[in-house]
Amino acid sequence: MNNQKIIDKKKITYLISLVNQKKFNQVINEGLDLLNQYPSSYDLYNILGVTHNLIGKKDEAGLYFSKSYKINPNEINTINNLANFYFESGKYIEAIPLYNEAINLNNRFYQAYMNLGQAYEKIGDFTSALKTYDKAIELNPTDHNLFLLSGICYYNQGNIEFAINQIREAIKLNSNFDKAYFNLAAIELKNNNLSEALININKCLKITPTFQNANFISGIIHKGLGQMKKAIIFLNKELNNLSPEANTYFELSECYYLIGDLNNSAAFLKKAVTKSNKNNIFYDKLGNREKALGNYKKAAEYYVLGKNSGWEEKEIDSLYLSHADNDFLEKKLENYSKEISNSRIIASIFSHNEVVFKKSNTYNFCKKPFDYIYHGSIINQLNQYDNLIDNLILHESSTRSENVIQPLLVEGNQSAGDLFSQDNESFKILKNIIIDEINKYFIRFKEKDCSFITERPKEIKIKGWFVKMQSGGYLKNHIHPDGWLSGSIYLEMPKELNSHEGAIEFNLHNDNYFLNNKVKFPNKAYNLSVGDIILFPSSIFHKTKPFISDHKRLCIAFDLQN
Repeated sequence: MNNQKIIDKKKITYLISLVNQKKFNQVINEGLDLLNQYPSSYDLYNILGVTHNLIGKKDEAGLYFSKSYKINPNEINTINNLANFYFESGKYIEAIPLYNEAINLNNRFYQAYMNLGQAYEKIGDFTSALKTYDKAIELNPTDHNLFLLSGICYYNQGNIEFAINQIREAIKLNSNFDKAYFNLAAIELKNNNLSEALININKCLKITPTFQNANFISGIIHKGLGQMKKAIIFLNKELNNLSPEANTYFELSECYYLIGDLNNSAAFLKKAVTKSNKNNIFYDKLGNREKALGNYKKAAEYYVLGKNSGWEEKEIDSLYLSHADNDFLEKKLENYSKEISNSRIIASIFSHNEVVFKKSNTYNFCKKPFDYIYHGSIINQLNQYDNLIDNLILHESSTRSENVIQPLLVEGNQSAGDLFSQDNESFKILKNIIIDEINKYFIRFKEKDCSFITERPKEIKIKGWFVKMQSGGYLKNHIHPDGWLSGSIYLEMPKELNSHEGAIEFNLHNDNYFLNNKVKFPNKAYNLSVGDIILFPSSIFHKTKPFISDHKRLCIAFDLQN
């Protein structure tokens, strides 16, 4: 019978040669003609499957592999090809038994072990994956790809040390293995080992300057090192890829923000939003950028689109800054004040509204913030510990810690991160002193009937940062929307200052809020000395007065977090 005819192996060899020559249309046409003559040839189905897979027709490839497997379930190449089809289709559970079948037919088929390991890894079975990779390495100990796969699997399992060792073994086998250098750099970056990460990503890029995501990783490393201009160069190189990801635009935006270029920062964020299919975090950041640029109505629109945590407060603050229609604003402010309790932003708006428009302050967070300012000295507590103030000053001057971009700060620096999360004895001592002062503060005002006192955080968690200013320095009006109670401790103060130079001043007015020339805004200024502490509600506006001196002004500011 015609369907029992066996195809001449020379015809199969000929078709394989056409595949190798990439004459795919010819393979398909001649292969289909031969199938009419030899419908039971599993080799023909397998070759047609391979060809369709190579031209991107995955579904057709799967059908041909399945027919080949049905005709001859013991042909190892067909089994492996069908398993690979399932793997590439995300059907890892279906792929695993097929890889095992291939291994049962040939227990030295290391490629099947390698593929099986990847399938196990995809379903989160890292233990089985690593055992399978070990077997593949045993069969082929000179394949650098196997060591890389094993290293990545160890990393996904959480075993960083083994991951790095395996990837280094891969590099020993192939010193030009760009993918290994890339993965090693990515792991070192996540471990915050930026120097090692930079060495490895540079090696990757030297081998392959266009390696996918390598310029992005290099940009992130340089950003972490505080080298923003270099970071921007590498991130821009990543944009030359055929389809750069939204995160590349986002990181460019962050870098431009950190060097103070708000216009470019906003422009790249808009591209990130377009690429990301409306990422909420990107909208929130874009709102912040537009607000910093003074585009308050546009900022409010982005906050609404993002709907991130606290978006209502940010929207109402932006609208208030934009001098929006009064009736519309009042209605929205009233609605939000009923929905959101204890908002420092809403509290500050109500306090300002009361002064400018003579509106009753119905928001009960802290209606009379001036009454809750405390100024005192803790110099005796600080001096109980040998050289505590000197050690804190030394830490600020000697540590190469990153500074944040603080657009409100003129002629000064603000440290990044949280000082009190550091493993440093001086900060631990100071933290305990501050916590003690916060407890005394709330006892001092315990009879007051406002939610600032009655609903204060039960657990005291504080975040602190250095604020250093030199001659001509000052900090513009602001509140601490993420704090509940805020404060400062003063470590260095300029000497021989004129009246209120370098002082802290409290008021109820953001510099861009509505002005009313007929109204005199209340304010209160405090001159400060080394060892002073000042505590105040996070909802009250405050600023520092400029000073001229050869000496610096250094304090540790902090928030009691909600």
